[in-house]
Amino acid sequence: VNTINIINLQALDISGKNISDVTGLEDFKLLFELDCSNNNLSAIPQNFGIDWGPNPAWAGILNLSNNNFSQLDISELNFFRTLDVRNNPLTCIEVNENQLSFYGDQMLTIEMDNGVAISLDCGN
Repeated sequence: VNTINIINLQALDISGKNISDVTGLEDFKLLFELDCSNNNLSAIPQNFGIDWGPNPAWAGILNLSNNNFSQLDISELNFFRTLDVRNNPLTCIEVNENQLSFYGDQMLTIEMDNGVAISLDCGN
């Protein structure tokens, strides 16, 4: 796909497509809603979507539920306000300091199974 054809796309639903690699998502520069649920993902590319930095007003949604993530590093992803990672063999979600603060202040919602840790360093 040519970048010119996707650069303005704001929402993408690729759920249930038996996808195991989403390389290329970093070209979606305005993406703020992404549904990758019900696939075979175990990793996602960093630095995709709108980078709102420390602005708590972003409202994006990232759905990674029902995949194969055992650890997940979202520390470089700042475009979403809601993250769904339920039904993964997930043990740890690595976040940055802003995300940790937003999570603590309930400005970032992470829907996850019991026993999943939120950390600045998952020990990678």
